[in-house]
Amino acid sequence: MGQDKANLLLGEQTLLQRVTDIVQPLFTDVIVSVREPRWIVTCCKSATILARRPHWRPGSGSALTESPWVFAVACDMPFITRQLIECLAGFREGVDAVVPVVQGYPEPLAHFMQRAAWVHYAKY
Repeated sequence: MGQDKANLLLGEQTLLQRVTDIVQPLFTDVIVSVREPRWIVTCCKSATILARRPHWRPGSGSALTESPWVFAVACDMPFITRQLIECLAGFREGVDAVVPVVQGYPEPLAHFMQRAAWVHYAKY
């Protein structure tokens, strides 16, 4: 794409602001994972900003929460809805992760994973 997707505007909000505004009312902890701290700190008022180290994977931030489940969503999914998140949450019983499948392909850009699985994933 050649530029930072988090900064792209959709209407009057950046993609990151829009996604953060959607998830903040649903979760106790919101962690924004970035390659380097920048203006994001001011746009996501009640989020924890995690500046990733080069060897970290996105799941590394799961260590910052005590929640048994982590919901991950990419900043370039500004049309995600509360209803979709609640629908995915409804499939968590008896599994380690809930990943939507679209036309036969997993769509991991919005998914739930048990925190213990995230912590394990982040080590590799």
